[in-house]
This record gives sequence, structure tokens and C-alpha cells, in this order.
Amino acid sequence: MRIVLSTQLVLILSVLPLMGLAGDGTSVYRGHLVIGPEVEVFKPCGANTDYWLDVDLVSRNALAERYMKLVKGAYDGVFVVFRGSLGPQLDCGFCEHYPGSFKVTETLELRSSGAGDC
Repeated sequence: MRIVLSTQLVLILSVLPLMGLAGDGTSVYRGHLVIGPEVEVFKPCGANTDYWLDVDLVSRNALAERYMKLVKGAYDGVFVVFRGSLGPQLDCGFCEHYPGSFKVTETLELRSSGAGDC
């Protein structure tokens, strides 16, 4: 039994770097981003929940500018790959409607949504 558990642990530890885990506690997440009036949310692939975007103002403005070039209108979704981490519910007007947040540390990819994104 001890050998089996050790083998499983070795397998898990060898897969972690492939999942994008960084030393700073962030991971790589793929999913869909929606930005519009009073909405800035990220829904990771496979998740049932939207998370309020938690990003610094300079990065947020750059992200919104790139987003607007890809969509036809507010609330259209785009595919995104972020490095970041899930966080708690934030205490701000509209974000209080979401059970958690997503802290963005880096935008790795942003493009129009397509079949097979997730």
C-alpha cells in the first residue's frame, strides 16, 4: 500500500508543472472573458461559475482595449488564457453578485471565441 501511494504521489508531482503551477501560487487558466457596462467576468473552462475580474487599472484598460477590437458589442465573449488565481468575493458594487474573483497576473492569449476553445 505504501508503494502504491508513493507512486501516485510521484505521478501527481510530475504532472503539476504541466498544469502551469508557478512558484507564486498562480496557475494558467483558459476560459471566456466578458466585458461590458457593469460586467467584467471570467469563466474558466469546465467551470459553472463566472468570477469577477480582479486586475490592476493599467492592465484592465489594455485588456479592455484588446477585447473591444475582437467583439461586435458589449457582453460578447472572447477566449482568453490567463495566469492568475481564484480569489474571494470582492466588496465592490457589481462584483458582489459573483461568489468569487479571479486575480489576473498575466494575459497570455486573447482571441475571438471558437469551436473547441475548452
